[in-house]
Amino acid sequence: MSASASTVSAFFRYAEMGYLEVWHDRIDERAVLDGLTPKSRRIALDVLDKVRHIRPLEKLTKPVDGKHLFIEHPPLIERVARSASVTPTRVFLDRLLQAYIDSLTYDRKWLLSRYQLVDFAHKVAGVGSVGTRCWVLLLQGADQNDPLFL
Repeated sequence: MSASASTVSAFFRYAEMGYLEVWHDRIDERAVLDGLTPKSRRIALDVLDKVRHIRPLEKLTKPVDGKHLFIEHPPLIERVARSASVTPTRVFLDRLLQAYIDSLTYDRKWLLSRYQLVDFAHKVAGVGSVGTRCWVLLLQGADQNDPLFL
């Protein structure tokens, strides 16, 4: 049984994509838009246009020694070298991330396990949680153009 030309073309296309691009390729945007009412389609197109212009990698990070690191804006975003238990933060977050990955369904576990932790920082949460500190993680997939923020 031989593969069709379109199947072979898809394989080559997927080989050049990052993990998230392949993951999300199952949903065809045009098919979704075609299924909406004209009013809903206009709203969806407006939202998609805004989302396409969000560039979190460029907005939240800067290149340093060939990799991206979070831009610090104390006290809103800052690095913390040690956790409250004096465990190095990277060790603590690697363990936390692995526990999170282990809690996921197989398909999500498989996807997320392919990413590597690149950088992390404490971030003060926004409007509804002012003053609450949370972690922001920058993970990298296939290459520097395949980021995932948690």
